[in-house]
Amino acid sequence: MHQSLQSIQFTHGPARRTICSLRLLHFPTMTLIPSRDMKNSSELSVADLLAQAPESLRLAFGLACVARIEHLLEDPGAIACVAVLRGFIEGRADGAALSAAAQQMAQIAQSHRGSGSIDGCSHAAVSATYAVANALSGKAGAAAEYAAYAMVYAYGGYAVSDPSAFEPEHAWQRATLQQLSSTQAPAS
Repeated sequence: MHQSLQSIQFTHGPARRTICSLRLLHFPTMTLIPSRDMKNSSELSVADLLAQAPESLRLAFGLACVARIEHLLEDPGAIACVAVLRGFIEGRADGAALSAAAQQMAQIAQSHRGSGSIDGCSHAAVSATYAVANALSGKAGAAAEYAAYAMVYAYGGYAVSDPSAFEPEHAWQRATLQQLSSTQAPAS
């Protein structure tokens, strides 16, 4: 059976450097924000948008979020688990490999040396690790929140106490989710 793939690139920062290039297996098209401009959708959380999303979209979105904070990961096992998720999205890994990576990542996240803090997020690397664990489990909303926390925390501890510091990341997440949800496989 021929599977169609589509490539999507995600950029970040003023230089618009490519942080992630995904080759996505086709999944059904969904319109998550009907006839709305993304600038006017700030009241919708990513979790709200993902409520009815298929697993393939949740996994692809989780990977897109994780790719933005992958550089913050400290554990080689976590980095290897991201590679498994990427391989699954691209059709190079199967469900058994994804499941094994999700189990391994849950253990890595729970044993991260920063996990003893009150909120489980003592620094950006811990949040990045939890983002990967949630992305691998198909919990894209939680993955997005941990990824946003990691991104903001990487700026400095002071930033996490300012809710407005999260807005650029949340806007990127909503736009990325919309882009992924409207991606259609090319005609074969």
